[in-house]
Amino acid sequence: MSVSLAHYLQQYVEPNKTGIALTNTILSLCNASKLIAEALSENGLSDSKLGIHVGEINADGDSQKALDIIADRTIIESFTNAGIAAYFSEEQDTALLLDPDGQLIVCVDPLDGSSNIDNNLSVGTIFSILPRKSEIFEPEYVLLDALQPGVNQLSSGFFVYGPQTSLILTIGRGVASFILKQGEFIQMDWEPSI
Repeated sequence: MSVSLAHYLQQYVEPNKTGIALTNTILSLCNASKLIAEALSENGLSDSKLGIHVGEINADGDSQKALDIIADRTIIESFTNAGIAAYFSEEQDTALLLDPDGQLIVCVDPLDGSSNIDNNLSVGTIFSILPRKSEIFEPEYVLLDALQPGVNQLSSGFFVYGPQTSLILTIGRGVASFILKQGEFIQMDWEPSI
């Protein structure tokens, strides 16, 4: 039986305020990933210059490509009403403060491996979702929330864009894998090989 990501989250995430925000955030990232995958599939077409360097250097010192910026913007735009206090991205110099009442801190590399874009190799989106701890909605306090120990993560995972778009996800109950099929992420069935 195929299990959708939405059903998986409904089954395993607590239906409290933080859990609802977590589910909404993961589903928002999934919506962004679909648009990113579509943009990646257009790279190399005559009117597409998505793999070119845009002359900017990101927060980690890497040269930005057009798709890095598109992926970052797509993720930010997907977060409407997701309950996110702040967004940290490799493509941003500082945290973006989003919602003073938000429950979560989201840290993302919007397009890891973007130097592989023009070689038609897999690239991905990496994310970590942490609980907001501080009541104060100011950059220095939000930064401390982003620097929590990894054990405090509510969820982390990555999308891989290639021949198929996949999501590898943990919400603290092991690791689950999903494949994008007809617009929906469906859990992969794993059979042990002998």
